[in-house]
This record gives sequence, structure tokens and C-alpha cells, in this order.
Amino acid sequence: MAGIRYSVALTSCARHELLREVLDSFARFVDILPATTVIVEDSDFGAPDWLTEFKLLRPVWLSNGTRRGQGYTIDRAYANAATDYIFHMEDDRPLIRSGPIIEESSRILDYCPRVSAVMTNCLRPWLVSEPGLPFAIYRPSVGGLDTAYDGISFANGLRRFSDYREIGGN
Repeated sequence: MAGIRYSVALTSCARHELLREVLDSFARFVDILPATTVIVEDSDFGAPDWLTEFKLLRPVWLSNGTRRGQGYTIDRAYANAATDYIFHMEDDRPLIRSGPIIEESSRILDYCPRVSAVMTNCLRPWLVSEPGLPFAIYRPSVGGLDTAYDGISFANGLRRFSDYREIGGN
């Protein structure tokens, strides 16, 4: 699994102190480094000077120039993440667990094709054998939602880019 290729898509909005905490937590806990980390700032703020400290995460800074909203900012981040998997993060949600976060999440996505996102702060050892728990977001079916856990979440977690595109993103 160490060969999984993924991008981080991180949205921020004029909260550099929180952004730094999130990047610190990710750098501390992540088990597999991303191909790139796309940070989209939903304001006119420029990149913080300290961003260069995170060179192993390969950060790319994009600014919307003005506030455009969360949906627009997520679409922009995902459009610049050219990998099959995207690890979604927000500037106010640091990671709170260590371990093989990316490896476990990708294993769940590969094992459960109807699961489109794994919320990593919720992973527990028994989740792979119990895929119907609320840690996962199931893909909406054609014609509507059909399970108790259908939906979308902006919590930290690994997603398939193809699922995002299928439901109307970019």
C-alpha cells in the first residue's frame, strides 16, 4: 500500500494560525506523503512565510483573491489535485490520530466500492470488517440516496476523485 498516490486538498479562509496547526498535525501523523498538497485560500491573503517549512508535503498555494465560498474553493482545490485519491482537509480540523491513516483509508475504499470517503479521525481497528458504520460516506445511487449514510462530508478523509466527479464536481 505504500505506493498509493494521493493529493491533499486543503481549504482555508483567512485563518493562518489554524492552517499551521492543521499542517503540523498532518505532517506529524501521516503515514504516506502526498504527491502534492493543494491549499486554496478563500480570501485575498497571500501564502504565509512559514509554508516553506512543510516542503515534504509539496504545498501549492492558490488564492481566490476574494471570498468565493466553500463549494467553489473545494472545486478549485480538487481541480488542481491530479491523483485518483484526494485527502480532504479544512483549516480548522487538525488530525487527531496516528497510525496508517492513508493506508487504512485506501484499503477501505478499495474493499468497499460503494464507500466514497473515509473520515480518518474516526478510524478504529474494527472498521474494515464492519463497512456499514457511519465512519464512511456512501456514494449516492443513481436516482437518489438509498442508505442511511448517503451524503457528503467536509471532514478530514480520503476520497476517490472519480466519485467526486460522478456527483457533479469539476
